[in-house]
Amino acid sequence: TAGAGCGGCSLVEGSASVVGRPDGAEETVSTGAMYLDSSDYEIMHDGDEQVVGITFPSVDIAPGDSLSSVYVLFDVDEVRPGQSDQDVAVSIYGEANVNSAAPSTTAFDLSSRTPTAANVMWTPEASANVHDDLLTPDISSIVTEITSMDGWAAGNPMTILFGHTSGSGARWVESARENNGIQTPALMWETQGAGCGG
Repeated sequence: TAGAGCGGCSLVEGSASVVGRPDGAEETVSTGAMYLDSSDYEIMHDGDEQVVGITFPSVDIAPGDSLSSVYVLFDVDEVRPGQSDQDVAVSIYGEANVNSAAPSTTAFDLSSRTPTAANVMWTPEASANVHDDLLTPDISSIVTEITSMDGWAAGNPMTILFGHTSGSGARWVESARENNGIQTPALMWETQGAGCGG
């Protein structure tokens, strides 16, 4: 979708969504156990600390596209006072792979993947209502690192990962659900089109 920006700069919007639950997974940090069929993801505690990984099967960003912003859109699944309103700091990074595979049941599948050099810290806002949107900060540095790798092509899969840094809070988000007409989780972006400098 194209939209007009300031000074005649055209910003082009795009998105990539999961197809179903197997496109994402949770990994228990202490044991490496993998969970591929959960109805929701806990960011970043489910009794134990965990890593969450989401593979977007087809990301239509071409090599060299200039990204203005990129974020992951989640759908809040549960509100639990005393947990979903407590602080948690999350490290967002990507798998440095131009043809990232969907998660498997192999132990430590997510944490054994090669991470991007780029990462973004995220302190998610407290969850107030079920099915509110929950958005990450701009992760364009992570996505640009992957799309700049040799062999990347528009339509390739891309995995975004979430790891615990600090804090005892948790956020519950849907693993595969349509919300406000968008299948979530979704990778949302804007690229600079005609008339944009730089």
